[in-house]
Formats: sequence, structure tokens, C-alpha cells
Amino acid sequence: MDSIETGKLFSDTGDWRNKACVNCKGDPEHLYAEGYKRAIEILINEAIEKEDQDFLIYPIVFNSRHYLEILLKMVLLGLSRLTDSPFDREKILNHKLSLLWKKVKILADKQWPDGEHIAYVSKIENVISEFEQMDKNSTAFRYAMDKMGNPSLPENLYRINIKVFGEKIKELGIVFKGMLIQIELEEELH
Repeated sequence: MDSIETGKLFSDTGDWRNKACVNCKGDPEHLYAEGYKRAIEILINEAIEKEDQDFLIYPIVFNSRHYLEILLKMVLLGLSRLTDSPFDREKILNHKLSLLWKKVKILADKQWPDGEHIAYVSKIENVISEFEQMDKNSTAFRYAMDKMGNPSLPENLYRINIKVFGEKIKELGIVFKGMLIQIELEEELH
């Protein structure tokens, strides 16, 4: 085994079962999203089982927010292709869930004018709104202090039920994955 003094941090040595494949062929966005989703599930289960929720809430919320951000960007890319809408990758290089959702909603309305997606809009908007209130810039659960040295979490936030939180994230993930499947099916038909 490589020691910290001699081994490389991103090492490709040792038992194959301990090596993670990165830069693999396939859909990288899917791999990232699935990785964050699985990390969330593992962290929530670990927090509940070992009663470590006070420590694990930070990576749970941060990973959840990032998971939703990746899914939103995947849906946005897919809808951009389907609707032949010009797409500027630079415009999605931010962490503003509400801005991403706004763009997704416009393209979803364009692609599905009969309102197939309407049933999910309020669920999506509620979760995104809550995230924006608690963690507008994707930093509140990464850093204890903001850039100005102020506490990053809202003063009125004291407790989060991680089980309920996890169920909401899982539900929203299913909605976005359903949209991605619909996009994929429609792309195959064209």
C-alpha cells in the first residue's frame, strides 16, 4: 500500500476492487448525477443508523442541491436539443437553481404545450424555492461562514428532518429522471 509520503493521491495502484473508473465512455452527466444520488442515500442511511445527523446534514444537503443542479442542467440540455433552441453552455455555469428551472420551464412549455409536465411544476418550484431561501448560492452547507464572515445558514433554521428531506429529494429526482426519459424517447422518434 502506498503511504501518504510516497503514494499519489489519485493513484491507480493496488487491488482492482478499490479503483473507481472515471472518464469512462458513456453519459458522464448520468454518472455524476447517479454518484451524488447514491452518496445522498448512503449518508442519510448512515445518519439515521448511527444518529450522526448533526454532522452529516451538511454533506447531505450540499450533495442533494448539487444532484438537483446536475439534473436540471441535463433536462435543460435535452430540451434545448428537442426544441432546437440555441444553447449557450456559459449561461448554465452557475449554481442558481431558480434560474436553471426558469429556463427549463420555458423550454418544457414549448416542447409540451399540452401541459404533460404541469402536474410536477408546483412540486419542483416548492423545492427550488426552499433551497433558494436556505442556500441561495450553494455555499450555506459547504462553509460555516460566508465571504463576509457572517454565518452562512439562515438564523431561523435550527432543525432539518433528514428523512423527510431525503424523501423530497428522491421524489424530485424521479420527476427529473422522468423528464429525461421522455426527452430521450422523443429524440429517438425524430
